[in-house]
Amino acid sequence: MARLTLEAVALLSGALIVIPTASTMAAYVKRASLVPQLVQLDSALGRHFLVASAAHFVATTDGSLRVQPDRGRWPGLSLEEVWPDWRAYSTLVIDLSNTGAQAFSILVRIDDRRPEPHYRDRYNQRFELAPMSRREIRIPVGEIESAPTGSKMDLAHIQRIILFEDASTAVYPFYLNSLRLE
Repeated sequence: MARLTLEAVALLSGALIVIPTASTMAAYVKRASLVPQLVQLDSALGRHFLVASAAHFVATTDGSLRVQPDRGRWPGLSLEEVWPDWRAYSTLVIDLSNTGAQAFSILVRIDDRRPEPHYRDRYNQRFELAPMSRREIRIPVGEIESAPTGSKMDLAHIQRIILFEDASTAVYPFYLNSLRLE
């Protein structure tokens, strides 16, 4: 009986290691198949690298993602482990919707693989979302590359895209409709 218990524990332990590893590997394969789309919002595997920070998100039936920021420091959504090589593209397109009656700002941060990037070492920009609107934010990749002070972003090694609000004011829900390179 003790041997069976030990074998069951060993099998369960192995599964606890293998399942997350296999899931992450499948997400990397999925990510590569999507390019120039950077995320597939209507698929759990396609959303694998999306992380909410002081927020939560829900996939909608129309293929978008409803992001509900919470009160907290820089609430929003981060796409970690984004497709890293942007050298063949000219534009990052972020398609957002504001279904509310109040205009608000979305801040966009883009990091390359620098360890501990400071504000001056990354792309940072604020964009207004008008009430009851849908907006495609089109950011030239050349603008992203030249954003750091005194250096250039490494377009072969982009690390993450963060969409967030400034929580020092009120926060508002928004919809992410797509995120892609052109």
